[in-house]
Amino acid sequence: MKASVKKARHKVRGLMGEDGLLKESKREMEAVIVTYFTQLFSSSEPSQDFLNGVLNGVRPKLSAQTRKSLDAKFTAKEIRHEVFDMGSLKAPGNNELTALFYKNLLGESLERMNGTLVTLTLKIHKVKRITDFGPISLCNMLYKIIAKAITNTFRTAIGEVISESQSAFIPGCISDNIIVGFECMHRLKRKKEKEKNG
Repeated sequence: MKASVKKARHKVRGLMGEDGLLKESKREMEAVIVTYFTQLFSSSEPSQDFLNGVLNGVRPKLSAQTRKSLDAKFTAKEIRHEVFDMGSLKAPGNNELTALFYKNLLGESLERMNGTLVTLTLKIHKVKRITDFGPISLCNMLYKIIAKAITNTFRTAIGEVISESQSAFIPGCISDNIIVGFECMHRLKRKKEKEKNG
């Protein structure tokens, strides 16, 4: 009984369209969702002159050698390393394929398996607008492999673009910030005690 009541409470009965009218049929609601997310995730396609103007104001932080290594194509060896570095049965993608499948399949063409399922979660109980939903992307394992390879490539350049004061963004360095914070608090406490006693 409780499950059916909860399911009925979360049922979307209508969505407000761009025209301000409530859309209640399944087809109309699908159109509202597709239109909203198509606009949200579409590029505004700024002109090349605009982009050049922005980029001209940015000084390069990466060395020429690092830029060249980041532009290089991934090798089969790198992809193989990323696949075998992943947990074999962890978090399958929306196609239910785990890293174990790719470990067994490695070497065949995987391009056709690339895809992401976007599902919507409720932000509030009584939904009226598409903005009352939050999208969650369920990426398949191929995407995760590619993302891991890109992440590991960027690790070689991280020291050139993140300063020491931003070390919280570097794995293993957040403890430095905790120690600095603790030292600051300790010194302030001692300073207060000295002022009070003396």
